[in-house]
Amino acid sequence: MKHNSTSYVRTVVPSNVEDMQWLSEFKEFHRQRNKFNKTVGSPLLQRRVCVKGRWGKNNPAIVGRRALTRPYQTCPLNYAVRWDVYLYVRSWL
Repeated sequence: MKHNSTSYVRTVVPSNVEDMQWLSEFKEFHRQRNKFNKTVGSPLLQRRVCVKGRWGKNNPAIVGRRALTRPYQTCPLNYAVRWDVYLYVRSWL
């Protein structure tokens, strides 16, 4: 079964320096964009960057956890092998 999301942006590997640099720039860009929208643009349109962890194969932190029976469940970022980045748009229109 495949799960699809229109908010998915990309997968980031926490041990990769380039990926972490991209993530910090992406979050900063949208933070500045939200700040601009509050003052000049549309205050009713805000974007939220959400980072969710994935267990991955052969992760030693899985032992004794329920994630073994739920492969699509997200996990805490400090246990995750990969991080999925999502961009959610909040609109009060």
